[in-house]
Amino acid sequence: MPNEDIRWIQRLDNYNKALRSLLNAIDEHLEDDEDEVVKVGMIKFFEMTYELAWNTMKDYYEEQGEAGIQGSKDAIKMSFNRGLILDAENWFAMVDSRKLSVHTYNQDTAEQIASDITNTYKNLFIQLQTRLQLEKITREKNLFNQDDAE
Repeated sequence: MPNEDIRWIQRLDNYNKALRSLLNAIDEHLEDDEDEVVKVGMIKFFEMTYELAWNTMKDYYEEQGEAGIQGSKDAIKMSFNRGLILDAENWFAMVDSRKLSVHTYNQDTAEQIASDITNTYKNLFIQLQTRLQLEKITREKNLFNQDDAE
């Protein structure tokens, strides 16, 4: 099955695009952290990137035959237990930040989430991206070697 037909790889491509947008928004926010529109935009890109992150984890493990991953906490727990991510504590903090960012808008909460995005979550997203890209390359290499053997 070609890589472009694999759901987690398709989702990874979307995750990469969302992460790129988030990183651009973070740069904008760091240039002018008083700009409310930029901050809100960064938080919205965070929400989108977060959703794609855990859904990519879920799809990755479902492709390996795992079932029963119901939500982000299940996906994060499995990813931590299997070594895909290393910092479960901050990933679970991210779950809480995501819930807060969607269901409330409070200036102090937004400030805290913006700080967490720039200081912690950005790096977690990049680490996940790197790990999944390595998994994708390994898969491609295995498919290539399999084709050569036939």
